[in-house]
Amino acid sequence: MDTGKKHLASLDSLRGIGVILIFADHFVFPASYYIQFGWIGLWIFFALSGYLITDGLLKIRELPIGQYFGRFYLKRAFRILPAFFVFFPISVALYFTFSRSFAGGSSLGRYWIYIATFTFNRYQTIANLAGGVWFAHLWSLSVEEQFYVIWPWLIFFLPMKWLKKVVPAWIVLAPILRLIVPSLYGGAVRPPIFAYSSLLCQADAFAIGGCVAIFRDDLLRQSKKLMWIMTLAVMVIGLVNYFTGASAAGSYWRTLG
Repeated sequence: MDTGKKHLASLDSLRGIGVILIFADHFVFPASYYIQFGWIGLWIFFALSGYLITDGLLKIRELPIGQYFGRFYLKRAFRILPAFFVFFPISVALYFTFSRSFAGGSSLGRYWIYIATFTFNRYQTIANLAGGVWFAHLWSLSVEEQFYVIWPWLIFFLPMKWLKKVVPAWIVLAPILRLIVPSLYGGAVRPPIFAYSSLLCQADAFAIGGCVAIFRDDLLRQSKKLMWIMTLAVMVIGLVNYFTGASAAGSYWRTLG
């Protein structure tokens, strides 16, 4: 059983691309976006997380249950909580100092509990609010933390033959949910925030990364020609989507990325 730590430098370039795309997606001066597909940057990080978390869990899944969950959650806590405990009080101070100068969002007293429990994406759904400029981005951290709650249980308790069925199934199921959910909320042109901030609707990004970890040995045995064909097909679909303006046409096309 390999439990050693190993930094994968080859993934740093993907992280860099993700950061650039996220900044581009939030850069709104002038009013129009320079890059209209910057939201893909967040999906890159979700997919990377799905790969790294799944790969790490597969290496320790033979441990006793207490050691398995203890090791995973302690590691996650040491990585997430120190930065969060620095960020949160600073953001609260900035909120009370400058909040009157910014529009959007409601009183911090209404949603601080959602921030503290990493369920801020649920608050956005309930209140249909973004949470203001100081905390709006925490919906994605909430999705990530909820993934950490659910995923280790699947990896530990499901046999590998079932993992090879369940994880790919979410790649198919999540886009279907993104198509169905908007109609349940009264329209599909601009999908409600639930369809964008829900773990269930974002699960395909994590599942793609998880599949790479689960099927890695099988993928390495595939011919390079097949891998290039698959990569090219994804790129062509994405470019057609972008240049036809489909990504802005509603949830049906945007679901295809």
